[in-house]
Amino acid sequence: MKPRILIVDDEPDIVRLLQMKFQHCGYEVITAYDGLNAVAKTIEFRPDAVLMDVMISALDGFAAMIRIKREL
Repeated sequence: MKPRILIVDDEPDIVRLLQMKFQHCGYEVITAYDGLNAVAKTIEFRPDAVLMDVMISALDGFAAMIRIKREL
């Protein structure tokens, strides 16, 4: 099984660039574009790592990580 990473950023071009790079390195990549979606996808997919911008919409990266830690 490939290691799984969640990439979270509100800039689609940045997400696509990181997604291509991590996929090339052998990761399964899940993407999200805001903090609330990041929390939901973390609960659903249980990634091995989360790469998240801190200045994102709906719920900033710091608040999203606090919620993720509570849920896991």
